[in-house]
Amino acid sequence: MDTINVQTVRTFVLRLTCLLERSLEAIVELAAREFKTTESTDLLNTVQCFLAESVVSSLEPPRLAYLFHPLDFSFLVPKQASGEAMTYGMLQSKFAQELVSQRSAVLSLLATCPPMLDPEQWTLWSYPGFLAQRWGELEEFMLSSSALEVCDKFNLIVLKLSSGCYLRLSASTTSQAIEKAFLAWQQQQQQDGTTKSPSPLRGLCDALVGSALSINRLSVEDAITALASRLRNVADCQLWVQLILDILLVVPLSLLGLLFGKVLLPALDEAGLRDKNAWAGDRRDFQAPSSSSSSSSSSSSSSSS
Repeated sequence: MDTINVQTVRTFVLRLTCLLERSLEAIVELAAREFKTTESTDLLNTVQCFLAESVVSSLEPPRLAYLFHPLDFSFLVPKQASGEAMTYGMLQSKFAQELVSQRSAVLSLLATCPPMLDPEQWTLWSYPGFLAQRWGELEEFMLSSSALEVCDKFNLIVLKLSSGCYLRLSASTTSQAIEKAFLAWQQQQQQDGTTKSPSPLRGLCDALVGSALSINRLSVEDAITALASRLRNVADCQLWVQLILDILLVVPLSLLGLLFGKVLLPALDEAGLRDKNAWAGDRRDFQAPSSSSSSSSSSSSSSSS
C-alpha cells in the first residue's frame, strides 16, 4: 500500500475486538500486516487518530467530537447549495477550515480530549502540515490564548510535564464529581467479565490531581473529605488497594508524589483505612545497598588487592 487509504484503515481499526485493551504499537503492526505495508509514521498517526475516535465514542454520555485525519482535507466538498441539507462531510470540512482561522475552534478540538490524556497526541497537533504549522507549538498556542476563555468556556487546562509531554485537566470540578466518578469506578469493579471504561478512573484522577495542584477550584480539604467519605463506606478492604493500583497506571510519575502526599494518604487516614504515617515503615520493593555493606565491600576489595 503506497498511499494510506484513510477510510480503509479506519474500518479495519474500528472492527478490531478489545480495541481499547490493545497497545498502539500492536494495532499498527496488525494494520501493516493486513495492508502489506511498512509500519510507517503516517500509518501510526492514522491509527492513533482512530483510536482517539474509539475512546470518544465509548464515553458516557456520548460526546460530540470533531475527529478527522489531516489526509481527509483533500476531500473537501463544495460549498453547501441553498436549501441543501448539511451532510457530515460538509460539517467536517467546515470545521477543518475553521481550525486554520479561528482560535476558538482549536480550543474546542482540544477540549474533546478526555482528562489525563496528552492533548498534543490526541489532536495530532504536530502532524506535518497540521495545527503546529498554523499555530506553532501547543505551549505557545495556549500561552497566547485568553485564560478566561480557555478555563471558563472550555473547562480546559493543558499542563506541561517535566517529561515534555502534556496533560489535559479540567479547570473546574466539585466534590460531587469525585463521588460520582468513584461510584462509577466502584460499580465497574463489581462487574466481572465486562469491558471496563477508563472514563470513571480518569475523571476521578482529573479531579484529585487538579485539587492537589490547586488549579480546579476544589480545595484539597474538600477533595480529601469527598474521597474519604466514599472510602469509608467500602465493604471490601481490598478495593482501596485496587484503587491505588489503578491510579498508579493513570497518573504521570512526576505527579504521583504530590497526589499521594496531599490527597490520597490523608484521605485513607481520614477514612480509617491506613494511618498516613504508617507508609514510611513499609518494606521497599527494592532495597538500596546500605552504607555499611558498601564500605565492607570496599574494604574486602582492598584486602584482596
